[in-house]
Amino acid sequence: MRRLIEKEKASFSEMLQVAKRKNPIFRQYENTLRAIADMRNFLSHEEDGERLAIPTEHAITCLDRILTALESPPSVIPRFQREVVTVTSDDPIGKAVKLMYQNSFSQVPVLDEQDQVIDLLTTNTIARWLGAMVEEDIFSLQETKVRDVLKFCERDAEVWASLPRNASLFEVVQRFEETHQQGKRLVALLITHSGKRHEKLLGIITPWDLAALYQEIQT
Repeated sequence: MRRLIEKEKASFSEMLQVAKRKNPIFRQYENTLRAIADMRNFLSHEEDGERLAIPTEHAITCLDRILTALESPPSVIPRFQREVVTVTSDDPIGKAVKLMYQNSFSQVPVLDEQDQVIDLLTTNTIARWLGAMVEEDIFSLQETKVRDVLKFCERDAEVWASLPRNASLFEVVQRFEETHQQGKRLVALLITHSGKRHEKLLGIITPWDLAALYQEIQT
C-alpha cells in the first residue's frame, strides 16, 4: 500500500483509504484489514512481559488469502468464459424472445452486420415494448425487428459495459456496486479480449452470477 500514497509517514488508515480507491481488492477486504490492523496494535504491546493478543489461525489464513489475491487476482477468464447467445438488430423480436425463453436469459447481446455488439436486449425492454403495443392491440413477433424494440430501453435505469479478459473478479464486484450506488442497474458485463466492444465476445457476467462470485472471493 505504501506505493499508492505519496505521504511518507501516512497511517495505516490513511493508506487503506487511498488504496481502496485504486485497487478493488483493498475495498473488498477493508473490514478484515482494519480488524487485523487493530490486532497488530495489541501484538506490538506487552504487559508484564506477556502479549495482549495472539493471532489466530483464521487471521493468518485471511492474510494469506488477501496476499494471494493481491499477487495473483483471479481473472474473469476462464471463470466466466462461455459461449454467448446473441441476436442481430435485424432479427425478428420473436427469435430473441424464443432464445431467452429456452435458455432462461434475462438479457441477450445485439450485434450489427459486422458482428459487433451495439446494444443489449433485456426482458424489461421487451415488457415495455409490449406495454406500449397493448393500446394498439396489433403487433407481430415476426415482423417487428429487434432494433425497433430497443427503442423502449430505459437508458437511465439499465446499463451494460464491456470488460477485458484479464479483469479481476474484484473489479466485477466493484462495477456492480458502483453502478448500484449511482441508482442504476448493471444488467451485464460483456467480456472481450481487451474490453473493446468491437471484439469477439468471450463471456458474459450477469447479476445472477453475483451470489456465487461473492462467495468465491470472500475470506
